[in-house]
Amino acid sequence: MIKKVHRYLMMILIFFNLSCTNAEDSFYGEWIVSEEIARNYICALSDEDIKDIFGIKVIYNSDFVKFGSHVCSNPKYERDNVSEVDFFEENWMYFTSLGIESDFVETVTVFENGKEIWNNPGGFIIVKNKDTLIIPWDGVYFKLIRK
Repeated sequence: MIKKVHRYLMMILIFFNLSCTNAEDSFYGEWIVSEEIARNYICALSDEDIKDIFGIKVIYNSDFVKFGSHVCSNPKYERDNVSEVDFFEENWMYFTSLGIESDFVETVTVFENGKEIWNNPGGFIIVKNKDTLIIPWDGVYFKLIRK
């Protein structure tokens, strides 16, 4: 019983802490695609396509998102805290495969002009920590490091 209460209190603290964190602190800034972390069973990218993505500069801020030549003007960000169970149901990928060692992770969905999901690389973000993001694209999970 005490373990359950402790776990619920920890979840409340995690949600409270993430909801009070400024979006700029977690993912705003300049990033570089550094490596492939994992692949889903179905992957639309060839090995050559994947290598071409390495080194691409990514920028997130309040005015725009830029992933290589893809640009989203006037982005709106929707932040969420996702459990590993829910993440797996949507993405068929475990946190451990992505190097995430927690029960919950912050995700960010980018909306273009506040209306439609920006369906380009970098349009969905997994915030691993303040210096590491993970983005899925066409079945491949890429690691972004802060520049």
